[in-house]
Amino acid sequence: MSGFPSDEPPLDYFVDLLRKNSDAELARSLAEVAVAALMLFLARFPSEDQAAVIPAMSRVLSITERIPARSGSESLFWLCRSQLLKGIVHEGRDLHRQALLGLALDPPKSVLTGSDLVAVFRQELIDARYAVAAFTGLRRLALGSAIEHIATFLHTAIQGGIPLRQPLWGLFRTLDRSPSEARHLGQVLRRHPNLQALVRDVVANELRGATKFPNAWPAYAAGLTEEATREEQQMRFIGPGLPESVITEALERLPTNGLLVAH
Repeated sequence: MSGFPSDEPPLDYFVDLLRKNSDAELARSLAEVAVAALMLFLARFPSEDQAAVIPAMSRVLSITERIPARSGSESLFWLCRSQLLKGIVHEGRDLHRQALLGLALDPPKSVLTGSDLVAVFRQELIDARYAVAAFTGLRRLALGSAIEHIATFLHTAIQGGIPLRQPLWGLFRTLDRSPSEARHLGQVLRRHPNLQALVRDVVANELRGATKFPNAWPAYAAGLTEEATREEQQMRFIGPGLPESVITEALERLPTNGLLVAH
């Protein structure tokens, strides 16, 4: 192929070419075929040499993590829920994370019950390896649930040194279309002053939230100042608590570019 980059795997090059040329139908067909191939590999997974099957599965998942699988997302849901691939890494790629990214890209809202999908994403919010993919999927599937579990995600980010610019950009971009949910976020984080500081440093300072998110940022700020109603006070506790010293240390490690830096 003319112009084929020698340092890029052929499959990755082909997938990126489809995306750049916006051939949505062909890309979708490719992703659905990839999921079908994945299920064939899974059928062989328990009995055959895993060393031979895992590389092929990782290559297939590299398609679904970048192109929505549509009808194939049910299979990705089953794979994530079973955690069959959790902890399996091939050439630096965590297969469970790849499957989560594929599921987060296009959660099958109309096929599976929302509670099952929410549970899949929620259980991964406490694991730094999968928290960003899980939070992204939760945001796309059920924005209100993502907001209710924002503290869990932020605590994991602090502990794991996870860069927050990308996930918070995605969150506030979504909230800009739903100011009432942005207000809800402020109400949730009202009980977590140090997490408020973390969000402010990334969104307001690095991402210039007041300009980039003209609807979401004022609504979020308003939610921070409102008194809790009885119903809000009875809202179940979200996320494991972290010592104030841990959160303060994370804030001190936050440079001007808004990204957490691991020691």
